[in-house]
Amino acid sequence: VSPSASTSTHTYTHKHTHMFTTSTARTTLTTLTTTFPPPRFRSLYSSRFGGKKKTTTRTRANSMMMDDEKRTIPQLETEDAFIKTINSEGVHVVEFVAGWCRKCKTLNGKMEYFAVEHPEVTFDKIDVNMVPQDFIKSQNVTKMPTVKIFVSGKSVYEKVGFETVREILDELSFRLKQLEEENASKPAASK
Repeated sequence: VSPSASTSTHTYTHKHTHMFTTSTARTTLTTLTTTFPPPRFRSLYSSRFGGKKKTTTRTRANSMMMDDEKRTIPQLETEDAFIKTINSEGVHVVEFVAGWCRKCKTLNGKMEYFAVEHPEVTFDKIDVNMVPQDFIKSQNVTKMPTVKIFVSGKSVYEKVGFETVREILDELSFRLKQLEEENASKPAASK
């Protein structure tokens, strides 16, 4: 590639002596020619070298979407807070996690993005090491992470562990759609 007017070429010469034994030595002369910016990165430097500057327009909607892509999942600290949450109206997804659990941390990070896709659902998490173990046993949580879906205080779905995060998110999405369809058909049936 021959350099154009918008690039600069530099030549460096490096002399290096290799000692093979105490009596013999070989001197190597290395010449390196570089072009700045490299051809594959020229588009990044196009404004610097007289090309068109790439601009992106950020609309309010795009800006809000970028800021709201992630929804922090609150942690329930007590059994009373848990009972109050799951007994309230609506669908509630609760993650039972542990601070030492690597899969729990990975899942929680992905759930924060997943929660944005389901604004009608309440997402919470419980650190099993921060609440009484009798409560954890009463919820039949034995492995981390465990994800449960509650509707009107009743557990309607439970997933213990997972192979991949995508697996559990796909399954949760499917279950939430089922619940949404069931809720949509109930008022129609009662008319």
